[in-house]
Amino acid sequence: MEKEVEKWDRAKGKAQELMAVYPSFTVVIENELKTAQLAMNRAMAENGRKARMAKMAEASSMLQGGTVGFLDHIDKDTIELRNKVMAAASAARTEKARVAIEVPADRAQGVLKKADDVLVNGVDDEQQVQIVLKQLESDVRSAIDALDKVLRDIH
Repeated sequence: MEKEVEKWDRAKGKAQELMAVYPSFTVVIENELKTAQLAMNRAMAENGRKARMAKMAEASSMLQGGTVGFLDHIDKDTIELRNKVMAAASAARTEKARVAIEVPADRAQGVLKKADDVLVNGVDDEQQVQIVLKQLESDVRSAIDALDKVLRDIH
């Protein structure tokens, strides 16, 4: 049971951290946190240890799987993408390499600009937050994959 409490505490801590880093998502995260907290309260009221642990895990997953999870992934992935763009720029030592890297690097810069815009400004429609973040996460991952492929090809 201690493990589930630790998972819950980490998920709550991550939610609070992301609200501080991305204040435009505070309302959405707070709403998800309230829902997950209710689920955790119900879990703690369970009589059986197995049932309590399962419900606690479910409450933690609710929090980690929502906006918090998407923002956490996007946060890490945008850092990775920025590093890949820098790696691509330094790897482009020949004209052929520069030409090969140009399109994926430009695309990556566009994706990063879009990510920055969404992360700073949030999403207008609270119902669309997870849809927008899921698409953004996919775009960032795709840009990382494209740069990885080019970097492999030029080495």
